[in-house]
Amino acid sequence: MQPLRIGTRGSTLALWQAQQVHDALLVHACSSTVKVIHTQGDKDQRTPLDRFPERGVFTKAIDQALLDGKVDVAVHSLKDLPVLLPEGTQLVAVLPRDHWMDVLITKPGFQFDRPNTIATSSSRRKAQWKERYPKTTFVDIRGNMEVRMKKFASNAWDGLILSKAGLDRIGLLPGDARDLDWMIPAPGQGVIGICCRENDSKIKEMLGSINDKPTWECIHLERLFMRAIEMACQAPVGAIAQVSDGMTSFTGSVHEPDGVRIWQETINCPVAEAVPQVQAMSRKVIALTQNQVK
Repeated sequence: MQPLRIGTRGSTLALWQAQQVHDALLVHACSSTVKVIHTQGDKDQRTPLDRFPERGVFTKAIDQALLDGKVDVAVHSLKDLPVLLPEGTQLVAVLPRDHWMDVLITKPGFQFDRPNTIATSSSRRKAQWKERYPKTTFVDIRGNMEVRMKKFASNAWDGLILSKAGLDRIGLLPGDARDLDWMIPAPGQGVIGICCRENDSKIKEMLGSINDKPTWECIHLERLFMRAIEMACQAPVGAIAQVSDGMTSFTGSVHEPDGVRIWQETINCPVAEAVPQVQAMSRKVIALTQNQVK
């Protein structure tokens, strides 16, 4: 069989992620090559992420290459992958999750109790930060990890919020970065997602051999919650599931863009009860959003 063609974005982080998939497949005697695909999100470095007219600005071009037969496998940062995938494609595997938290990088002398300027383009991060620190001013920042770190260093902004996993994977995580353990991450944050064509049974079988089942169980719950909320409103959504000793811990959060918390809750239940419990949570928050989301 010819080597599998892995489609990915061209950033240092994206290539690192594709390499992890390549290495995992190699353990199962499956060879692969990497093909870089430029996405709308890569080409447009100015528009804030929450102002694009549609989801999937970092994934759509790769998924199209998959459907066109130009690549056999699509590798994504799972937090960028819409819950509704293009017809004919399927999420079939994930690698073990790294750090799920966001981190805050600051300039010397940073103080939480004063008005600060924070750089982030994430509506979720803005909303959750604004709830705690309402006097904050935000600036949108785009580009890959290296670009955003350079922009932060060369501007008079006080703080920068980024994914801990993304920084750590490419060796850019500062030693004094502060874990935002209270900030509920994007569903799928810290996870590498792997897609293929829905009718490629052989490739699905190969990818299934590298799927990390504990992570798969967690991201299934997170994306289940995200899909339910997105169908009801466009409010910023956070979700994190963790499994240990047969028990699932799941936290979901929904905010208005201005930082007003609509809802946040944590449940702990046996793994077998997690899906219906998260579905019940979704119904509860949807009922609230119908009255509270502007």
